[in-house]
Amino acid sequence: MVQELIRAGKSVVDARCGGTSGCVETGAFGKENYCLTGYFNMPKVLEITLNNGLDPRTGRQIGLQTGAPTGFGSFNELFAAYTRQLNYFVDIKIRGNNVIERLFAAICRSRSCRF
Repeated sequence: MVQELIRAGKSVVDARCGGTSGCVETGAFGKENYCLTGYFNMPKVLEITLNNGLDPRTGRQIGLQTGAPTGFGSFNELFAAYTRQLNYFVDIKIRGNNVIERLFAAICRSRSCRF
């Protein structure tokens, strides 16, 4: 881990005090914030696309109505619908991330939080 952190540009001291956070990232503990705001599930977005914006698990309309898959005349039409759904859900994800980060900033500023 120390070698990876040094390759990522950390000092030797910070690298020796660092490690992994979760399963996908490394960092210098006490020097960086690991604020996980959730994952983005691209296969789920494809499933929603293939169901015209409907989540088949819940039966709820949560995505855009981009058309039934039987109506797509080509892969390009399917891909265009998928791209529209991705943009829709990425926008929601970014807005949610911004709310979480603003909350962390406000709470930590008022309480002198340390992560």
